[in-house]
Amino acid sequence: MESISARARIGCRVNPAEFLLAGVIVARSTSLLLSKALLTTMSPLNILSVRFCLAFVILCAIFFNRMKRMDLRTLLMGMAIGGAFSAMMAAELFALKHTLASTTSFLENTAIVIVPLMEALLHRKLPCKRALLCAGLTLIGVGALTLRSGRFSFGLGEGLCILSAMLYALAIILTDRLSKKGDPMLIGIAQVGFIGLFTTIASFIFEAPKLPSCASEWLPILGLALVCSCFGFTLQPVAQRRIPSERASQFCALNPLSTAAMSAVLLHEKMGVMGVEVEKLVMLTFGVSGMLGGAAGVLVGVLWAIDPMMGSMAGLKGWAVAVLGGVGSISGAMVAGILLGIAENVSSAYISSGYRDAIAFVAMILTLIIKPTGLMGFKFEEKV
Repeated sequence: MESISARARIGCRVNPAEFLLAGVIVARSTSLLLSKALLTTMSPLNILSVRFCLAFVILCAIFFNRMKRMDLRTLLMGMAIGGAFSAMMAAELFALKHTLASTTSFLENTAIVIVPLMEALLHRKLPCKRALLCAGLTLIGVGALTLRSGRFSFGLGEGLCILSAMLYALAIILTDRLSKKGDPMLIGIAQVGFIGLFTTIASFIFEAPKLPSCASEWLPILGLALVCSCFGFTLQPVAQRRIPSERASQFCALNPLSTAAMSAVLLHEKMGVMGVEVEKLVMLTFGVSGMLGGAAGVLVGVLWAIDPMMGSMAGLKGWAVAVLGGVGSISGAMVAGILLGIAENVSSAYISSGYRDAIAFVAMILTLIIKPTGLMGFKFEEKV
């Protein structure tokens, strides 16, 4: 019995790399919404150029000492992965001009099926039936949630999405192979830099590039650079270092699900084959979130002394993050949380740890005075 329970514990052990990859995929799913808003005033390659060049500058500032260990081999590996991702995202943004964000995300993440097929072709053997079955069932389920009105029409946008899916599958396989041959963090940083370089060159050749000119352009770019590029793209090689490419491709299912949910709430796109009632879904989400918060409070109470004000500081800081990012903006909350965490740690290091908790309230007060809508509390424009 002891050996059976030991094997069961080993089988149920959670791989931290899978949690990291799931977070990376969900973070990157916000890029479609932010890019959709920017496409009304900026061209696709221009968006990618500014986003990844800004992200690379931020990463260089944070990891300056670590980047001194960068060698030619790491640069070449980053260039290979960056080239695949550059082509993939260029196709993705051009597709967004012709179809919905949820449809783009679903078709792009058909990579969940393409990756096992490519791996089988590379190894010159038949694909694993179990992997194909899991991928197929996941694809059907995700399609039922994300495709609109029970119909599927194929046009230029959908064709670009399929091209993007094939390039995404190639990028996943390249990341799987190369992340095991060097420092995955340095490879991720080099990858971001080369994406910025390639898209900047392409933007000068095919477009008339420009810098963002107003807050409604700079704030989504900042969200794309911090959340989607600095976190999403840089840490993918770190996560995939310990995950096979077929397994990693299955996490692609998270992207269309989170994109469809956020598109339904923020862009008012339909969700599901017959359309999900978004208002009821939001109410259900708030209810489940409240129950999970209550359960978390009970568990935390076991570790620390229970008192009426337990968790009040965390709640107040959460409200400060919501105000700073823009109430109702998921991407804004993510960016604001990162910025607030950096500000608190910098103040502790250079001013005094006693002022750490005050930073959140100072940021909230300044936001309410200067920009009450928050960093990303702006309206999305829809073409009718």
